[in-house]
This record gives sequence, structure tokens and C-alpha cells, in this order.
Amino acid sequence: MIKIKELFRRARIKLLDTEGGDRGELYRWSEDELRDGVFNAVEHIHSIRPETRYVNGVLADFHVDGETEEIPVDPRFTEALVCYVVYCAYLKDDSDTENLQNAENYLAKANTLMQI
Repeated sequence: MIKIKELFRRARIKLLDTEGGDRGELYRWSEDELRDGVFNAVEHIHSIRPETRYVNGVLADFHVDGETEEIPVDPRFTEALVCYVVYCAYLKDDSDTENLQNAENYLAKANTLMQI
């Protein structure tokens, strides 16, 4: 499992979106946008790997409310979740051709990592 705050931190590193918050300015992608990406990432991994709905044999209750909450997914899929969140962020910024290509690359990487 990974805490949502840590997932945000790792996604921001890949998005090169780390300096704004350090200077007290707004990040390019809001926490709400990243939280939407987390929700979509979990839904996506559940569709590809239905067994990820269970943690220690128990159906996991998933909802993203706070930054300290843990996401109930096997740690081997953490990087896949991060990549999918980055994909969602870049997809929202698709007016830039380079970001659209970045989105496609991160989706491919996430899907590959989800197959492991």
C-alpha cells in the first residue's frame, strides 16, 4: 500500500511539478486533479487485474479522502499507479502535442507494469 501523499509526490516528480509548492505557489496540477487520476488509476488496475480488489484476501474498501490515506493496492503495482496518474495529468493538458505524447507513453508504461 502507498499513502496518497507519497503517490502525489512521486507523480509530481515525473511531471516536473515540484517547485511551485516549495515556494508557496500553486502547483500546475491541483491535488484534486491528481486525486481524480488516482481514482482512475485504481479503477483501471482493477479492470486489468481484478485480484487487486483484494488485500490479504479481503475485498478492499477504496475511497480517496485525505492525504494520509493509504491506497489498498499491492506494492508491486505502485509504480503503475504513479504512471497512470501522470498519464491522466498529461491527458488533461493535451493542447500541447508533447504532453499528449507524454500521456501516451505513461499509459503504455502503466499498462505494462500492471501486467507484471
